[in-house]
Amino acid sequence: MSEDHRIEEEEEKPQPQRFPELEELQREVEKRIRDNRRFLENFLDDSFKDEDEEVDGEDEPFEEL
Repeated sequence: MSEDHRIEEEEEKPQPQRFPELEELQREVEKRIRDNRRFLENFLDDSFKDEDEEVDGEDEPFEEL
């Protein structure tokens, strides 16, 4: 188990990059992924709130066709 912990520590340490452009792109991609996850979590939370309100309240009137 200590070996696993050691591997995780090595992965977390910043390694000198041979391709600084690649490192910058990777940071940007990770940031976008975090932003997208945050957006989806908020979007889903809002959607579930709306669905709950519809179930608790009266049905919305629809026009007859």
